[in-house]
Amino acid sequence: ALLIATGSCAIHCRYCFRRHFPYAEQTAASARWGAAIEQLRGDTSISEVILSGGDPLSLSTPKLAELGEALAGLP
Repeated sequence: ALLIATGSCAIHCRYCFRRHFPYAEQTAASARWGAAIEQLRGDTSISEVILSGGDPLSLSTPKLAELGEALAGLP
């Protein structure tokens, strides 16, 4: 599964194919992570979650830890 963790990105990579992605409409902002995690929990066919976006590492340390802990709790 692909989880758009944030729309933020500090750079514009030449090869980035997400440059024109409508992040404002599609982002899994922290307020919506709970719903995304529950959907992932309910789909046992998913064995991998890829964090994408902008740059997931641009999240604050506490927010990244919160998301990581939630994902680590998935079966």
